[in-house]
Amino acid sequence: ATLTGASVPDAACLDSLDILDALLGVAGAHGRDHLVQQDNGRRGNFGYRKGRWKLQRHDSRRARNVRLRLTADTVSRFRLYDLSSDPQESRDVSKQHPERTQQMVQDLAKLIADGRTRPIVESTRHR
Repeated sequence: ATLTGASVPDAACLDSLDILDALLGVAGAHGRDHLVQQDNGRRGNFGYRKGRWKLQRHDSRRARNVRLRLTADTVSRFRLYDLSSDPQESRDVSKQHPERTQQMVQDLAKLIADGRTRPIVESTRHR
């Protein structure tokens, strides 16, 4: 929207941030420090990444590999992965890092409760 000069109401695009400066290579430009993934269904499954850590939240508690037609296995509601040493997300380290897990659980819950990840008031520098 910034690039084209389109105005965006504050209540629209709740998860969008203006990253034009980063796309244009402006020194010091940055975006958000996290990424939230949602299954876009009604199962309540989320992925929340911040730095090297990724939290998975499984409200449905059933996971399966549809491509390989594997049967569903019950999984714990929250799983934590250290992507710097486990990019395949094969080792849940939530029990080894309980404080990190709890903080990420709280951060994700707040993002979900707020219904948005974009600040309500954004810079109008480009508008």
